[in-house]
Amino acid sequence: MNKQPRYLGDLFHRIVWLLAVPAAGCGSSVTPAIEADASADVGSPVDVGSPVDRPPPVDTGYDAGPPPVDVSPVDTGYDAGPPPVDVGPRDTGVDVRECTPRVGTESPGTCEEAVLYPCGYPIVVTGEVGAYLPNEQCQTLCMPSSFGGGGCRRLERLPDGTDQVACITCAVGRRSDGLMAVEGARECGPLGDFFARVATLEWASVTAFERLAGELAGLGAPGELVAEARRSADDERRHTRAMGALAERFGAPVRAPVFTETGSRSLEAIATENAAEGCVRETFGALVATWQARAARDEAVATALREVAADETRHAEFSWALQRWVDGVLDDGARARVRAAREAAAAALWAELDATVDPSLVTVAGMPDRDTARALFSAMTAALD
Repeated sequence: MNKQPRYLGDLFHRIVWLLAVPAAGCGSSVTPAIEADASADVGSPVDVGSPVDRPPPVDTGYDAGPPPVDVSPVDTGYDAGPPPVDVGPRDTGVDVRECTPRVGTESPGTCEEAVLYPCGYPIVVTGEVGAYLPNEQCQTLCMPSSFGGGGCRRLERLPDGTDQVACITCAVGRRSDGLMAVEGARECGPLGDFFARVATLEWASVTAFERLAGELAGLGAPGELVAEARRSADDERRHTRAMGALAERFGAPVRAPVFTETGSRSLEAIATENAAEGCVRETFGALVATWQARAARDEAVATALREVAADETRHAEFSWALQRWVDGVLDDGARARVRAAREAAAAALWAELDATVDPSLVTVAGMPDRDTARALFSAMTAALD
């Protein structure tokens, strides 16, 4: 995604409208091939292209994501330390292919996917069963297609000796350095868990935008960028209340986000976070919210999401405006690194969209299913490339 759009709202509504139109004679959605100058009026006609279930466009400028994580101890980058006390088949000379980690067939919770280790964890795992693990352990234990950056938690060992970990597969809002794993309300069902997790992530976005506003002011950024960051924090407060009300309606408590202490950041570090969290994840999140506002069958959910979608679209436009400013300040090397971070985030997000979505979330909350989510992403990418 290389263009820097200023009018995302029109683009998002056009993508949603096109994907909601059935293909002639077959009754299924289609993926449009959109070509648009994102800095101009996006209301020009577009072509309708290939079916939804397809790989990412060849002209996106990045591949479909990194290869599966190599979980052998020598490649983790961490000191594996002594082996776990009970490693089961690992010490019996079993064929190494039988130790290959795999994604489980049953989801341990909403927005989670289980990764199974038949021969035990490849690293020393801290924390009790059910506890959330440090992010560096999650990066090693979770596959790219099973990790939304929101953390992971240890699951109980299976009777056959298989260790397992639950990896977060969805993310909402702007995350910032120091955000710990976000918990939902697993005992409250898919809808309660989803809205509780979304409310907590919206809450975390308040901190992210407030911190960003202060940093930008200290770095001499244009006043309008600082003001927009502060306005975005106020938006996220409203979103937290709205999503919290929906979580409460579905019987789920909302947990406050937890941040660890972090030091001051350089402009490049801020730009790198903005590239991934703003120009990729928040931009796509705004498009998904636009889809949800139309697709949710629950009127209260749809009403809440219409306001959220409008605000998040403005936040995405702010992210790209911030990108334009930092591009004019950073040197060539820093700009290249930030651009690489944005491309890596897009590739990781594409891999995450391979996860299945609970049917109740599709029906009640309007969440796009796997094929629709990938179609939305492909259309957005084609428009911004």
